[in-house]
Amino acid sequence: MSTPPLASPAPARLGAAVWRRRRRAPGGPAARPAAGALTALAPVGVMTLVCVLAPLLAPHGSLDITSAGPLHGLSAGAPLGTDELGRDMLSRVLYGIRTSWLSAV
Repeated sequence: MSTPPLASPAPARLGAAVWRRRRRAPGGPAARPAAGALTALAPVGVMTLVCVLAPLLAPHGSLDITSAGPLHGLSAGAPLGTDELGRDMLSRVLYGIRTSWLSAV
């Protein structure tokens, strides 16, 4: 009894030479590494944009005490609540991202 031949990586309907030419074609998989690089760099771009726009995105200054009071839960005025001094946590996170991003770069 003989063992079945191993399946080749190329589809059965294409010869090996045709398969190699197709892989190197301008639209083939070998020609698309830039798409993966753009996908990997997308979060970097978003984080950079958040860092630059933090003063516009933050509802309050990072050290401003809000009228919600200390340790207030989620609300329209403080979307992530407030800390023990009454500072808006969303604003503090957005401004903290700027500091962390600058030190990482």
